[in-house]
Amino acid sequence: MGWFHAAILHLLLVGVLGSLMVATVIPINLMALLAWILVVRWWAAKWSREHPGRWPNPIAAVQVAGMVAVVWAASVAPGKVVDREKARTITLPKQAMTLDELADPVMHGWERFYFYSVTVPDGLGDRLVRFPAREVTVGRFIQEIESQTPLRHRFGHCGNGSTILWGGDCSFGLQFSSRRGSVRNRAPEGRVARRPGEGSA
Repeated sequence: MGWFHAAILHLLLVGVLGSLMVATVIPINLMALLAWILVVRWWAAKWSREHPGRWPNPIAAVQVAGMVAVVWAASVAPGKVVDREKARTITLPKQAMTLDELADPVMHGWERFYFYSVTVPDGLGDRLVRFPAREVTVGRFIQEIESQTPLRHRFGHCGNGSTILWGGDCSFGLQFSSRRGSVRNRAPEGRVARRPGEGSA
């Protein structure tokens, strides 16, 4: 086999199975990984039989390097689900809101402006959070809450919906809670935001 044809086969193997590994969910990505391992193992063993005593095995080296490059590029690629979610624009009921108001805007007479949940630590329900404007991105919304309160955010993911290329699918939405040991992380009644239509807790 000439070097040109060998290079094409290398690119096809890494490109096709690498794409399936980084852009699909379990179990498809695991099946693609297993298929890649089996093909590379067979290909490398064949080369070793044809070239006894020669090391390192260029087939294995090229394939592993190529697959590592594909996975790394997918992991750092922009456009993750969380990035797109943080770029969304939301309109707040008012420019300054307490944590109690943020946790349950429906209870305070406003419509739900975004799906998220807030666990309000004891004694901080009246803590005021000021925003630069009523219309902000989700990313700025998170930034202001974290800079003015002990709350920290995370996006809840469904593992079955996560991929290396797109990241977590945020199927459980944005969640705020305290992660500092000095503040009890407890959700008093009526202080956890719910989906639209569910009403207050």
